[in-house]
Amino acid sequence: MIFSWSSFFASAIAISFLSVISCFLLYRNRIISRFGIICLYIFAILVILRGCLPFEFSNVYGVCFTKTYYSIRILPALRDFVMADLFYIDRKPITLREILTVVWIIGVIVNIGKMLYSFLSCRKKLACMPKAESSEILAAFDKAFSHVFPGKSPRCTVVNSDMFGTAVIWGVRNPVIVLPNVKYSARELYCVFLHELFHLKHRDNLIKMLCCLLAAVHWWNPLISRLLISAVNQVQELLADYQVGRSLNVKEIIDYLECIKKAAAYTISAGTDRMSFHALGNGNRRPYILQRFRLIMEQKAAGYTLKGIILAGLCFLMSFSFVFEPYYNDVYDENGNEVFFYLESSDDNYYIQNATQYDLYLNGRYVYTDDIIIDDFKELPVYEGEEK
Repeated sequence: MIFSWSSFFASAIAISFLSVISCFLLYRNRIISRFGIICLYIFAILVILRGCLPFEFSNVYGVCFTKTYYSIRILPALRDFVMADLFYIDRKPITLREILTVVWIIGVIVNIGKMLYSFLSCRKKLACMPKAESSEILAAFDKAFSHVFPGKSPRCTVVNSDMFGTAVIWGVRNPVIVLPNVKYSARELYCVFLHELFHLKHRDNLIKMLCCLLAAVHWWNPLISRLLISAVNQVQELLADYQVGRSLNVKEIIDYLECIKKAAAYTISAGTDRMSFHALGNGNRRPYILQRFRLIMEQKAAGYTLKGIILAGLCFLMSFSFVFEPYYNDVYDENGNEVFFYLESSDDNYYIQNATQYDLYLNGRYVYTDDIIIDDFKELPVYEGEEK
């Protein structure tokens, strides 16, 4: 397991590609029905996990899992560009790479700082809010909690607040369910609590935090900092809807749809759509709400499928299979000896036998002559002088 800048950027490329795939799967209801909502949720977690493992696995139990692909023109030119001296400070050359590194670190610090400020500010506000005391609210909460966590004591606090404009479960160790000032019936309250408690059961807040930390590190990449977070939010909502739908009868499902409708209407009318990094959901954007309505009403989406699990696992494993490195000619070591790089897949790597000696060629360039074929190049073809 090796970490390098090459493995980090290979990880960024892989996460970007996987984020696009997850969005392609997510916003097509037919695919969700066949792929499975749980499989889609697992896929989203694997994408986040890939971002937490920016390594190359060049030797896993004797198997070279990560293959290095050499770039002859693009990467060497890009490296030479970012490594060129721009100006000097006290006779020390400053390169574009150093400037970009400083900008990246500042961006990471700023984004993580925003997250911490939002988290601490929200926790402070929620700590000052009075707990819900309505017997109707507490009865609905106890009923929902006993359904989601049978045999366990309630460990959530319920408060009324328009801080988010919609029902939200906040926190990991001491979760708080925030109810907006919307008039819900007893059955609707039960549906609302079911949805939020399924988020708690899935550890969605923890997954969301990991996703946002990943987005903070890759703040320069919109496919990760925006697309991935949006996809993870919606997948979490769809899975909670799926679990709630399995727990309700037809009449209760209608009540559940009414809850979603009321929350969306209230948020729009009150202008309180203030979703932060720790608040689950995509706010009340029309496409996301419509997709939730369709999947809840149709009740045709599969939970998980074998092909969905296999596809998610294969995509995750394949994302570790590549890393890109620049290929250089005329590189010398500290002793002045030329260092040769070669492309393993090239047909221009071979030996030419001349009598009892062997001439080694890499990428069509002569390297040296020896009396034997060394182990590092024993797989290369050997030609007679006349053949090549």
